[in-house]
Amino acid sequence: MRCLKSYKNILSYLVDKSLIPSKDGDEILLQFKEFLDKVVSCSFSDFKTLDHKEQRLDTFLYQYFSVDKEKYRKLWDIVKMILILSHGQATVERGFSLKKVLEVENLKENSYIAQRMIIEAIKEAGDVLDVPHHQGNENFSLMCTTTIFRLS
Repeated sequence: MRCLKSYKNILSYLVDKSLIPSKDGDEILLQFKEFLDKVVSCSFSDFKTLDHKEQRLDTFLYQYFSVDKEKYRKLWDIVKMILILSHGQATVERGFSLKKVLEVENLKENSYIAQRMIIEAIKEAGDVLDVPHHQGNENFSLMCTTTIFRLS
């Protein structure tokens, strides 16, 4: 069976990287073989027709592992580890993308607020050149002028 060979490779990798104790490798492999023989073979049509768009893989698998939790506990731990590894990076990248979008939106909002404040200051002063200069705001009239030209 191809899946058995792949699973052996996964277990070997996890042992090599010290992610699981080497003494557990054989036990987990036996649990996997038994799970294939007793669970997957009895429900093969469910496994074959699983629609990934309709049902999450972790939820699907859990319903079979939860029948005898203690019997397949170590195997389920490995399956969870594999599922987390396969999606871990996507979650991080999605988080970065969302953060970038939010930053851009926040910068836009801050820019609009700043423009409104500049326009209000100009209106209150009557003219760009009449805007009072304050200590620390030497570039304020330049910002006002730039904003007026950009908005016109």
